[in-house]
Amino acid sequence: METPAVQYLSECFIRPKYTPEESKQPVYLAPWDVVAVFMHYMQKGFGFAWIAIFRRKISSFSVNTFPHYLFSSHTSNRYSNFSMKNDGKCNPNGTFVFAKSLAFDTDENQIQEFVQKLKESLSITLIHFYPLAGRLATQKKEENPSDLAFYIDCSEGPGARFIHASLDLTIDDITSPTHTPRIVGSLFDHGRSVNYAGHTKSLLTIQITELIDGIFIGCSMNHMVGDGTSLWHFLDSWSEIFKAEGRTSAISRPPVHDRWFPRGQHDPFLTLPFIHHDDHQVIISRDKANTWLDDITAVSKTPAHDGQHDPLLSHPLRDRNDQVIISIDDADTSPDDTIRERIFHFSPESVAKIKAKANAERNTTEISSLQALSAHLWRCIARARNFPSDRQTAFFTIMNVRSRLVPPMSQDCFGNYLEPAMATTGCGELLEQGLGWAAWLLHQAVINHSHEWINSWLQTPILPRRADEPDSNTVLLGGSPRFNMYGTEFGLGKPVAIRNGSGNKFDGKLIVSPGAEGGGSMDFEICLAPHAMASLECDRELMETVS
Repeated sequence: METPAVQYLSECFIRPKYTPEESKQPVYLAPWDVVAVFMHYMQKGFGFAWIAIFRRKISSFSVNTFPHYLFSSHTSNRYSNFSMKNDGKCNPNGTFVFAKSLAFDTDENQIQEFVQKLKESLSITLIHFYPLAGRLATQKKEENPSDLAFYIDCSEGPGARFIHASLDLTIDDITSPTHTPRIVGSLFDHGRSVNYAGHTKSLLTIQITELIDGIFIGCSMNHMVGDGTSLWHFLDSWSEIFKAEGRTSAISRPPVHDRWFPRGQHDPFLTLPFIHHDDHQVIISRDKANTWLDDITAVSKTPAHDGQHDPLLSHPLRDRNDQVIISIDDADTSPDDTIRERIFHFSPESVAKIKAKANAERNTTEISSLQALSAHLWRCIARARNFPSDRQTAFFTIMNVRSRLVPPMSQDCFGNYLEPAMATTGCGELLEQGLGWAAWLLHQAVINHSHEWINSWLQTPILPRRADEPDSNTVLLGGSPRFNMYGTEFGLGKPVAIRNGSGNKFDGKLIVSPGAEGGGSMDFEICLAPHAMASLECDRELMETVS
């Protein structure tokens, strides 16, 4: 049976309810932010139970009028009629899913009321998180044109994008398949757009998709604006505002927008050329820097908007051999044909058992649950890939370094504060030495991590060319089991599932999140080449530990 397509019901752009004075100044991006320029948008999300939505009294906002700040002049006429449905494709992000009672007769007016309240509470939340309503821009240094700075222009652009859609499928159609189905990619905006497209595309999009028996809410955020900690800070705050029902616009944890610069607040400029991490080829050579910067700065001032041809992507970046590095085709590339994605659940009992085994083998108590479980998966993936024993393999743990800086930064600092901790060994040694040895390797990589990384990066800026070209020997861990994914529920109960989109996925990517039952449980979404995934699913050592 042919899978139905998403039907778009409406679209608008949402600005902050009022303009904070500080948003009138450019928000310059730090080196940690610029590293993500050619990566994909972050793709996470959340959802609600229909039954909870319609039983909850929603009375604080008028649904008869749509305030001026919810819409921009760029709002498409074809979305202005809520009864109009247009075939189309949308692109992936992350998701929370909530179920409704099949016996409950949903009322269209109540759905619209709920959606309207989401819009109004989002507009209030953007007062605090005003960079998410802006657009990226690029500035050249007058005395040295090969030096540039990226910044967020919070005064330009129509705002954050908000999409209301529907899909004639059930929650079970999306969550029950063993591997993440392709249709998940239709639940979100931006898909595999790279972050530098934020010069013309929204830095934040919320897409709400009605299902037969529930609702998806997918959130897509430009990774140059912030990391996962910043994303979940925003989502927690939005939930807080939503639950306040208009009584207050205050939030318990205001974000801190003063970004950390290793050279001081007044020097956000970086020197070209940028270097690709795999082969040290020049990404943007000095002789092409001025042309590229002229293109990108001109385009960033062009009043293009989402859903139209993106002029920035019509100027593909090329390396010194005139090979295209990034182009409009990359934004439409889906990983589904080259990788398989599957979520493996580890119960609290299973996590505790693996952690105890790893620590016992090393006669220590210092190995964490995440390090033990990561080592377990690293070994199982190496066995599934079946590489020669002398082949090197690497495991990257992406770390939140806010608390590790001197002086420490608040966890409420909005932006990117991520650094990679790397462990390497031979495939044969990894499998021969056992779980405890591998977990200790990961533990040492984390505790011995040096912040000299950022200083060396400034000497030779390294920009990953794009997220779908990793070393096939690599395993990279993103996400965190500490994020408040199931607590950001807008007062409507836990989601029944969490899903990630297709952005930043490749062979060897792991995404960890807390398990639904809490208690230290964890879910790992594993992305592997099809033959490796098939082998992993037959690995007895792994499958005996998952539920």
